[in-house]
Amino acid sequence: MAGSATSGPDGTFRVGGLLPGTYVVRAAGRGHCGTAARTVTVGLGETARSDVAATPCGRLNVRVVVGPNERPCLAGTVRLFGFAADAFAARPVDADGRAAFEAVPLGRHAGSAACGGLPPAFFSANVGTPGEIEHTVRIADEPYGVLEVAVTDDRGAPVFGARVEPHADAAPCCGAGTTDASGVARFAQAVPGTYRIAAEGAGEAVTAAVEPGETSSVALRLEAPAGAVDGRVRAASGEPVAAARLWLRPADPGVLVPRAVAAMSDPQGRFAVEGLAPGPYRIVVEGGRVRGGDRVTVEAGTRVETEVIVDDRICDARIVVRGPDGPLADVPVTLEPEDGPGGAAGGHTMVTSITDEDGVATAEGLAVGTYRVRAGAVGPIQTKAIQVTCTGEGPVAATVDLEEAASVEGRVVPACAGTLEATPVPSVVGEGRRAAVPSDGSFHLEGLLPGRPYALHFFGCGRAGVVQVEGLAAGERRTDLVVETRPVADLEGRVVDRCGEPVAGVRVVPVGALRVGHLMANEAESDAEGRVRIPAVAAGEGPVELAFVGRYGGGRVRVAVPAGGGTVDVGDLVYGAAPARCEGTGP
Repeated sequence: MAGSATSGPDGTFRVGGLLPGTYVVRAAGRGHCGTAARTVTVGLGETARSDVAATPCGRLNVRVVVGPNERPCLAGTVRLFGFAADAFAARPVDADGRAAFEAVPLGRHAGSAACGGLPPAFFSANVGTPGEIEHTVRIADEPYGVLEVAVTDDRGAPVFGARVEPHADAAPCCGAGTTDASGVARFAQAVPGTYRIAAEGAGEAVTAAVEPGETSSVALRLEAPAGAVDGRVRAASGEPVAAARLWLRPADPGVLVPRAVAAMSDPQGRFAVEGLAPGPYRIVVEGGRVRGGDRVTVEAGTRVETEVIVDDRICDARIVVRGPDGPLADVPVTLEPEDGPGGAAGGHTMVTSITDEDGVATAEGLAVGTYRVRAGAVGPIQTKAIQVTCTGEGPVAATVDLEEAASVEGRVVPACAGTLEATPVPSVVGEGRRAAVPSDGSFHLEGLLPGRPYALHFFGCGRAGVVQVEGLAAGERRTDLVVETRPVADLEGRVVDRCGEPVAGVRVVPVGALRVGHLMANEAESDAEGRVRIPAVAAGEGPVELAFVGRYGGGRVRVAVPAGGGTVDVGDLVYGAAPARCEGTGP
């Protein structure tokens, strides 16, 4: 909940109707602003006092140009750090490459400017007077570079799963990465410049220069010895399982998901994996006639022993796909476990096949469990899903009868290039349809399920819109649809606990805001530093409620989304359910 008030002649103000809690107080107006945001706690039935020191402010006009000819940036964003409650403010550029920041405290401010897919430029601007200050930021017309970091242990062997972090004085890089099975972490979007690269367990950081469009390689050596896993694969009966294929991957791989390292059990069911960075790992057994999984934690210089129990109750599946005129050949068929990959049996994975000339698709080696079978493709025949269950006591057989699909045509208003997505209501993974919309705004979508209502979502040109379509008949073709759009904004912020510490792994979902469909859902998950970016939220419709979904429970906050779209900084989003160290409830 938020409120506002105008100060009187004596500078006092009063904001009423506040719920108990902690609030951030800011002041700005008539060329003045608060030098810093103040935090105040309001108790039930209490009146709290907060003084905000107001000082003269200026206006900073930033113009972003690209290349030696200094052409204006047509699609970019300027961010000003240390502004707007010590977070950052973001403004989209206009057609002349300009972005304006109002009520900027006097002094020097750092910021960044991004344009299209080019590496950003970082700047420092001095707002020395209360008037308007002009500042030009020049972005080099050159591509990102690539940074590759090879990590070895104290014996020179490659280390899998090591966390690597590049740092630069002039520009941030690309988050943390994790080494793959060959001991290499790769950063494909490194801003050209000089980096210091560090890794957990390594000695001193090393330095590397990244050139535009070039790949720079650097090596790191761990001081602490790598760990290893020794294990045995057994069936539920206790018998060893030979030739079982195992995959190990870090349980928390960071920003970059590495390739898994593979191993195979010997005739006694034993396996060993060397050269592992310390940390938690997930083991998955799949392939052949067994499925299973386990989790282990590796410590530096130690060998962890584990036993993986697998389920040898495996099913083969035979799926027949028929259309209005008989069996259908060349139809994609997918079997996906209802409990998700790595679910109940630890080794559930999605299986794909395609029908032969008799309309038959086969799949081998399904683990025990329930599967969702989808058959069909975009085109004149619909996609349909059914459920089948593998009990391990025999093969799975099922028939999928497909009808002729429906289709829709129409236009986007105002005309704009972008993407249109049709999502069934209620939404079901894999049953959405997507099509590109050209600049004239026309669209055509096929493969819609007869009898199902759909929501048609458009997103492009900084705008979004949605229109509902009631159930269509088999083979029906609607040609009169109009999708009216409005501006949308991308929300950027940071998920924190009540002490202001970042909280990672929390999903943030807009409630009641314009959504952009299942395949382009406008929700996001906070990274290791709590940062989150939520795309395509309706702008100018008043406050938007954001819901938290995390391991500590739920919660909601309200943020303002001004008209005009672009990128909007929503500051710190307080996830009140998270334990807070400063209150004695955190780890």
